[in-house]
Amino acid sequence: MIRRDYADALRGFALIGICIVNVPFMAWGLLPFPEPASFWDSVARALTVGAFEAKFFILFSFLFGFGLALQARAEAAGTLPTGAYLRRLWGLLILGIAHGSLLFPGDILTGYALLGAIVWRLRAASEAVLRRTAFMGWLFALPAFGVLDWLSQTGGVPTPEDAATLLAAYRGGWGDILTQRVADWGLVALLVLPLYNGPMALAAFALGVIAGRKNLLADPSSVQDFCRRYGAVVWGGAVVGNGIAVAGLLLGADRLPISLPALALGGPCLALLYAGGLARLSGTWVYRRLAKAGQVSLSLYLGQSLAVNGVIHGFDLFARLSPAVCFILAVAVATGLILLAGPWLSAFRYGPAEWLLRCWTYRAWLPFRR
Repeated sequence: MIRRDYADALRGFALIGICIVNVPFMAWGLLPFPEPASFWDSVARALTVGAFEAKFFILFSFLFGFGLALQARAEAAGTLPTGAYLRRLWGLLILGIAHGSLLFPGDILTGYALLGAIVWRLRAASEAVLRRTAFMGWLFALPAFGVLDWLSQTGGVPTPEDAATLLAAYRGGWGDILTQRVADWGLVALLVLPLYNGPMALAAFALGVIAGRKNLLADPSSVQDFCRRYGAVVWGGAVVGNGIAVAGLLLGADRLPISLPALALGGPCLALLYAGGLARLSGTWVYRRLAKAGQVSLSLYLGQSLAVNGVIHGFDLFARLSPAVCFILAVAVATGLILLAGPWLSAFRYGPAEWLLRCWTYRAWLPFRR
């Protein structure tokens, strides 16, 4: 399959934001995240909520739908074996279960595999049906975000006894950590994936399929043109939605009741602006490095969790890192792995996770080294 540099660069770029959002949850698990103790902690929390949360998984979901459309086209043309894509989803589900239960309870691969099976059935649907699917997914996200916000405020804070048990588990041996992580993953899979990731991911999948059919990501200038044409609406949604979310964070316990649902508006708008901004970097050194990272995005996504867990549990840092330190750690891990992508691809054809998934998909041992 022909690679599309802009789509790969978007994937690489999304890895940075995903790491910044995920690291605090790896560092604190289901314990309440600490209140900022310094000015830089406040800046880090505000940046994470306003600039990263509910933005980058939307970009990744859009690109997943984009890739799904390309796979459907390949299957229709006879260049992709029948049933290969469904095998790919099964492989992704297995990787997601392993990732969620072993490394990060907030894993999104499981949800992608399940939602991907739904959207795959819509691969031949009309554009009107896909647009309605996207709209309904976004519309459902508004109350879903509100329900999740309400649950986190009323029943999401563990009792002191539960918090002590959780803390002892995550600061114990690897067996204790894995046992607790499996339990946490089950809770997150039941609540967070259906209410937070699921609706917005479904909407982004459907729009990604439309983009794939029209090959909209072949030319980055088309994204810039869209941002210019609807700039006032997109900027307005980004400022209002994310502004309300940050204001709710700053208000603390008495935060705005619509702060999390506001991300359902601000998140997609800012994600689109990010995509337009990246298009302006086309051809630069940064753009090329991100495109390389995008080619091995699955391996880097899993690698982020592996590296962060190694730091946190290897140095007994669970529930000890401030928001500012979490932010710095996330940027360092994401940047380091992105810079490793180029040297890796000079020696190997795929990332290790991509290679395993391709072998499973095509039921053959594919060449790994160049």
